[in-house]
Amino acid sequence: MPPLLTHYDWRINYASDSGNPLVDFYIPALERSIQYDRKSGYFSSSILGYIAGGLGAMLSNCQQASEVKIRLILGCQLSKHDLEAIQQGYA
Repeated sequence: MPPLLTHYDWRINYASDSGNPLVDFYIPALERSIQYDRKSGYFSSSILGYIAGGLGAMLSNCQQASEVKIRLILGCQLSKHDLEAIQQGYA
């Protein structure tokens, strides 16, 4: 059984000037989740590389990959590489 969100010592806030939000919050939260919702005014696909370990654990939390939900609402400027990757994903 994967660890639960309630089985972690969460802080009230996370900021880069007092820690590492990726390591302290995002990755532990994803490791204990089956859904990831994000709304962001700025987005770069490079963030997915930083949280890949957490996303991998999230996939492991489910018996089927189709149970995992990732929903993103983003304001972003896509690079040529990003657009090609999206097109490949649809193909």
